[in-house]
This record gives sequence, C-alpha cells and structure tokens, in this order.
Amino acid sequence: MISPIIAFFYVFNEMGFNEALIQESHIHDSMLSSVFWLNLLIGIVLTFIAIVLAPIISKFYGIDSLKLVVIVLSFNLVLSATRTVHQAIFMKSMNFKTLSIIEVASTSFAGLLAVILALNGWGYWSLVIQNIAANFVNTAILWILSDWRPSFIYSWKDIKQLFYFSNNVTIFKIINYIARNIDYILIGKFLGAQSLGYYTLAYKIMLYPIQNLSQVVSKVLFPSLVEIKENLDRFKSNFLNALKYIGVVSFPVMTLLIIMGPLFIETVFGQKWSTTGVIIQILALVGLKQSITSPLGVLFLSKGKPNIQMKLSLVTTIFTTLAIIIGLRWGVVGVATGYTFMGLLLFYPEVFITFRVADLKVRDFFSNFKSELISSVTMILIILILKIILQQVEINNWILIVMIPVLGFLVFYIVMWLIDKVFIKKVYKLLTDLI
Repeated sequence: MISPIIAFFYVFNEMGFNEALIQESHIHDSMLSSVFWLNLLIGIVLTFIAIVLAPIISKFYGIDSLKLVVIVLSFNLVLSATRTVHQAIFMKSMNFKTLSIIEVASTSFAGLLAVILALNGWGYWSLVIQNIAANFVNTAILWILSDWRPSFIYSWKDIKQLFYFSNNVTIFKIINYIARNIDYILIGKFLGAQSLGYYTLAYKIMLYPIQNLSQVVSKVLFPSLVEIKENLDRFKSNFLNALKYIGVVSFPVMTLLIIMGPLFIETVFGQKWSTTGVIIQILALVGLKQSITSPLGVLFLSKGKPNIQMKLSLVTTIFTTLAIIIGLRWGVVGVATGYTFMGLLLFYPEVFITFRVADLKVRDFFSNFKSELISSVTMILIILILKIILQQVEINNWILIVMIPVLGFLVFYIVMWLIDKVFIKKVYKLLTDLI
C-alpha cells in the first residue's frame, strides 16, 4: 500500500536531471554541483511533505499503522537525492559494471538483513528496514567509489540549460507513475489488502524480473544511443538488437507463465493463492508486450524529444486508468483483464508513434521478433501435449513445475538455433563475456 505512495515522491526527487546530464554534450563541475544542491533541497522538501501527509495517507487506506511507516520511509528521499549526480556520471561514462556491483551488493545486504529481522518477528518492519538499508548502502558505496565531490557552487544558468529536457522527463515520469501504480492504489482502496496481495504477488513473480531486465537495457542503451544518434544505420541496428536480447528471455518466460502459472502458484504457495495463478496468466500477455516496449522511451530521450514521449504517455495512461476502473466491478481478476486488454490495444499505436520519431519502420520492430514468435508457438504446442500426458500418469506437481519449464526452454532455444543461428551465437558470446 505504501510503495506506490513513496514511488510518487521519487518521481520528483531528481526532477529528470539525471537523464538531462547524460543527454547533455558538455558537462562541467558547476553544472554537476548545481544539480546536486538542487536535488538535495528537493529531497528535504519532499521528506517534509511526506511527513505532513502521513496521517492523510493512513486515513485514505483506513490503517493507522501506515502513518509511522510513511514517516520512516520518507527519509529515503534525502538519501536518494545525494546520489543521483554520481549515478549520472557513472552512466554517462558507460561504467555500468560498477553500478551493477553496487546494486548487487546493496540489494544482497539489505535482503539478508530483512530475512534475519523477519525470522526474529519484526514483521513488516523487516521490509521497511530492508528498503532503507539498501538505499543507504547504495549511496555510501557510490560516494566511496566516485572521485567527484560537490563544490559549494550554484548556477541558475546551468539549471536553466538542463531544465527544458528535465522538465519534460519529469512530467513523463509523473504520468508513467500513474500508469504503473493506479492499479495498486485502486485495488488497495476498493478491494482491500487481500486482493492487493494476490495482485502484487502475481506482478512481482512475473513482471518485476522482466521489467528490471528492460530497465537495465534501457539504462545502458540511452547513453550509447546518444553517442551515435547521427549515424542512423548504426542507431537502428543497436536499438533493434537490444530489443531482441530482451525478447530472447521474455518470450519463453511469459509463454511458460501463461501455461504453467496456476500450477506453479498452487504448488509453491498453496491453494489459498489460486487467484494469483489466474492473474499471472492474464498479466503474462501484457508482460510480454511491456518487456519489449519499455525501452522505446529511450528513442525519445536519445533524440532529444521528451515532450512527445510525455504526450504519448498521457494518452495511454488515461485509457489504461479507465480500463482498470471498469475492471474493478469484477474484482482483482477484472482489473488484471482490463489492464491487459488496454495494454494490448495500445500496442501498435505506441510502436508506430515512437518509431516515427526515430525515422524507423514499424515492420522492422515486428520482424525483429519473428524467430522468437515461431519458437514460442512451437514451445506451446509441445508443452501442452506433454502436460496432458504427464498429468494423466499422476506425476507429482513439484516434478512437473521443474520438468516442463526445463523442456520448454530447451525447445525454445533449439528452434531459435535452427531459425536464427547467428543471433544465438551472439547471445552465447555475450553470456560468456559477462561470466
């Protein structure tokens, strides 16, 4: 319940200056320091606002204990504000390895701490402390590894130079926040904590990992495309290749969840979570779409046109919100259905408008995933036949949820190898380089 509220404050925390610094051709210490002090001021103001609004947020959900959670988590806003410039410097210099190490270290430490606290009866406070610990460790390591330190300089001229770009990015993030969180807020308000629990579990198991993959690719893609935006052929090739790398993971994962979602949930979490299994099957369709369209926003940023991205996001958010509101009538499954239906309906318009900005052809987008689509269809047919056979001989569900996915991935990548051997070799080389 609290996560979407705090996420809203984070939208304003860096005011789009992170992306503006990456997109800017020439940055200097005065510009970096000015952004740092402005971000810090914004973080302090937002923390104060969150503390003031804590009783109202608690009353909105009708749970008194939420007030203290909001107050404690609000201090993360100041912490986050002190590291945005350091992150931008690392990203602009394409030093993603360091950022990844920091992310893994902070997440692992905080996750372990949360487990220890939970086992010792801390309840939901273990999750609150996990959030703060991850933020603190991430910020501390960034400062230790970065050579840059803010100077006591502030220049309105430098801020104004970045403001047009950052302003449009911020407005887009506000609209995107509504699109990403309106379902959580409405379910929590009108359907209650139990329904929100079903929905959140489905979302985290399925969409969260795939969206993280898309976000990682987008972070790497943005600064790299900025560097080559004048070379259209290379720009197009790099962008489509990045999408294809996402597709080679998301296509088989989402296909398996559509087939195996209910069985997986009931086996691992128990019969009482069966509603989550149905939600996973529904959301998997829009999850596949989101995984391969999330990086599209990079095209607007790399071409210096965040204003168009903002307008497109506004339109899609209005339609998505309406679909969710209508779906509330049929409970949490209705919300998932409305969300998925509208997401698929808006699929083509989003791709069409985005590709026009970058002078790319829509057919290039869809033909880019031809081999993944054929492999997925083949995998579905084989798995459905295998599932029917195995269930008739009454094999243990734990064996099924391991055996079928392994076979599914095997079928998918064998077909991919037969259709697109060159690309699979690229994937293998990328994996070996990373390892």
